[in-house]
Amino acid sequence: MTTPSQPPERRSMQPLAQQPREKNERPPLMSTSEIEAIQDGEIVDESVDEPPLWERPRAAHREADPIFAYLVIVSLGIGIAPLDPMIRYMVLWSLMGIFGTTAYLLGGVTPMRDAKLDDFWWGASFGFLSSFPFLLVFGTALKTVSTRMFDVAQTPHLVMNSWVFMAVVFVLPISETLFFRGGMQAVRSVFLTTGLATLWSIVLFFPHMELTGSATIGIILVIVFTLLNFMYSYVRFRNGLAAAWLCQAISYMLLWFFPRLLF
Repeated sequence: MTTPSQPPERRSMQPLAQQPREKNERPPLMSTSEIEAIQDGEIVDESVDEPPLWERPRAAHREADPIFAYLVIVSLGIGIAPLDPMIRYMVLWSLMGIFGTTAYLLGGVTPMRDAKLDDFWWGASFGFLSSFPFLLVFGTALKTVSTRMFDVAQTPHLVMNSWVFMAVVFVLPISETLFFRGGMQAVRSVFLTTGLATLWSIVLFFPHMELTGSATIGIILVIVFTLLNFMYSYVRFRNGLAAAWLCQAISYMLLWFFPRLLF
């Protein structure tokens, strides 16, 4: 007699352990606000070790900042104002030329050898177009201003004109270009360079021009000096240092020398 077959034993179905899949996990993207905070410096990555203060590189304007030299020259210009104009000019221009040449030799000024022929053309064009109309319209007034700037009593007219030509075409443009458009503008803005150069022109020329009671003329000259110095700085920014020098030489020759000959 056969025994009834027992039903097969049921095995409990255990779920298989799932192996974690390897995923190319990407770091979560930062929000726009976090990116802007990092750019503004509000969030600093603390994992980067900053060197101590004495090992950090110095900024360029701290290595060769002509502000100190500028303060020395301006202070000296005010102090020696009672001297004869020719002696005072030569002392101040020589000192400014020494500081500017030193900055050029030490590499603080862009070399003039990088200039191209087009740069000289633009510098000459800016200088001529900005000054020749004033020569035609205000020639007599410019002669009076030039006479008050440079003339010394009991000096022959021919000698005085020769000295003015050498000063406004060579000495003054070279010294101011190297110092202001070269050393100063290399580490300071165009507008600050323009303001400092204008203040320098006031300190240099006004003590000998006898402007007491002529406030209008003084204001006009300040505006003229400001516009001229801004143009020289712009030409330096646009076409380089050599173009700025040529622009100033031509401009000063038309404004301060030719009126002495033509009017």
